[in-house]
Amino acid sequence: MVHKLKSLLSNEQIDSLEYSAMMQRRYARIFFKIQFLDVEEKTIRIQIHQEKSPHENYADDKRLMEIVEETFRAYFEDWKIQKVTFPYIEAPAEIVTPEWIKEQMNKYKIGSKKLVTDFGIAKAEVSAIINGHREMGIRTKGLFYYYFKYTEIQKGI
Repeated sequence: MVHKLKSLLSNEQIDSLEYSAMMQRRYARIFFKIQFLDVEEKTIRIQIHQEKSPHENYADDKRLMEIVEETFRAYFEDWKIQKVTFPYIEAPAEIVTPEWIKEQMNKYKIGSKKLVTDFGIAKAEVSAIINGHREMGIRTKGLFYYYFKYTEIQKGI
C-alpha cells in the first residue's frame, strides 16, 4: 500500500500510517488498498474491506468510510479522498449448526445413511458432525448448506 505514497509522505508518516493499518487489520480484519492516486488533482481513492473477524466487530459502510477518514485525513488534509467500501457479509453457510442439520434432516426426511452415501464420508464422521462432537469449518458448513438447498430445490419447497 505505502509504496504509492513514498514520494508524498515522510518516513515517519509512512510508519505511522502502516501502524494504523496494521492495528485495523489485527483487531478488526480491516484492510486498505490505494486504488488510484492523482497528485495534480489531489485525489486519492482508497478501498477498504473487512473480512470475517473473530471478535465479530463488524463495520457498516458508514463506519468504514469514517475509518478511512480517521486513518488517512491527517496525511491528506486538502485532498479529495474517495472511498470504496466492502463491508463483511456473512456467508449463507454460517447458519449451519448441528441443530440446523437435524431440522433439515427432519424437514426433508433424510437419514444419516443417506448423508453417508451422498457425501461419501464415514458414518462416524457424519454422526460426529450431526451430534456436535466435531466442530465444523466453513467448508463443512457449506457442504451441508448447499446439500439441503439442492434438496429444497429438488423437492420444490
